[in-house]
Amino acid sequence: MPIGEEVGVPVIDMDDAQHQSGIAFRCAAFYAAGMARRRPKALPEPPRYREFLAYVFAREELPWDVLDEPDPFAGMTSERPADVVALYQFVFTHLRQDVAGLPVPHIARGLRRLFYPEEGDTVFALRHDAAPLEARCAALRAMGGLYADLFAPHCAAVLLHLSERGGNALNEVCYMLWDATPLSYVRGMAEEEAAATRDAVLAVLSEACRSDHIACVESALHGLGHMAPYHPAEVQKIIDDAQRQRPGLDPRLRRYAEAARRGLVQ
Repeated sequence: MPIGEEVGVPVIDMDDAQHQSGIAFRCAAFYAAGMARRRPKALPEPPRYREFLAYVFAREELPWDVLDEPDPFAGMTSERPADVVALYQFVFTHLRQDVAGLPVPHIARGLRRLFYPEEGDTVFALRHDAAPLEARCAALRAMGGLYADLFAPHCAAVLLHLSERGGNALNEVCYMLWDATPLSYVRGMAEEEAAATRDAVLAVLSEACRSDHIACVESALHGLGHMAPYHPAEVQKIIDDAQRQRPGLDPRLRRYAEAARRGLVQ
């Protein structure tokens, strides 16, 4: 059953959409699928949020420089990074309402555009010192929604560090997230900025370590393993606490946790 049917939201028929062009059509198609639910009111919707969602999740699998239209967010990371940070935080806190109804491969492509530098530079707004540190850290902490609202419901229960088969497109993004994104790298930042950024990322990983889904735990351990050489005490405490609270943790993940503790992940 398509994901959209599982949650009662219509699924975009991307085959029918491929022959159409223009931001306006993709926005309309995207919101027919993703905006049907009532959204929480905790945060005000940022300007251009709907256009940003279409930019990330509803455009073709082509870079902007080969499309017949300009990139509508070109230059925004350097010119207005605080606005981009607000967009990221709102996306993270509205994944269940606005994204989870899309097909899994489509969600995976959108997450790569959000986090992978080779897909675009908007992710660097979350590291840009012209955006308020408090806002950047709030957006980072909101990344916990990725695990609760997308990865846990839609990833297959396989472990990619063991090359297990049966995963889907979202499994790869889940596993490689902290390998591909620059968000956990804090060297070169001022001391206060580095500490706050580190703590925000570690809070997300600590929470994911307690997930009931093995792919989420694996992703968190993968991220912690990359941070272990730079923040060994913090990483070891998170892993120790998670293992103490999960005595029945899958033995394969216990072994991976020991590798992560020593920074021995790839």
